[in-house]
This record gives sequence, structure tokens and C-alpha cells, in this order.
Amino acid sequence: MNFHDMILHQWLLFGHLCFMEVFLLAAWNIWKHLNNLVFNNVLPTTSSWKRAFKADLSLHLVGLRDDKKLFVQSWIDIL
Repeated sequence: MNFHDMILHQWLLFGHLCFMEVFLLAAWNIWKHLNNLVFNNVLPTTSSWKRAFKADLSLHLVGLRDDKKLFVQSWIDIL
């Protein structure tokens, strides 16, 4: 399965709700962790990425409608 097909598959599984925002936040946090390695010599870990991703995603809850907010918050809690 190529990269485009994997993204499309996940988009369909996610239910279209805020998928691109979640995908971009995940990529952004990977970028920040790699920068932290390059510039601060801090080794990235999955747990530190996940913690930062969840924190950034929680900040985006403010802009969601209440019905969507509950779904995303429950999804964050599962992570």
C-alpha cells in the first residue's frame, strides 16, 4: 500500500472529522521532536511525542462545536 492509500484508508477509518488537523498536528510534533534532537541534542521518545501531541490536540478543542469536542476529547483520552 503506498503512502497516499494509507492516508486515505486512515481518513475513512477516522470518519472525516478533523482528520487533516490531527494528521498535521502529529507531523508537526514529529518535526518539533526532530528539531529538539538536532538543536538541543535531546533524544526523542514515543512517550514525549505522544504527550506533546495530546497537549497540542487539546488546545484545538476550543474551536470545536460541543458535539465534536466530546468525540475528540474521548479520542484523546484513549491515546
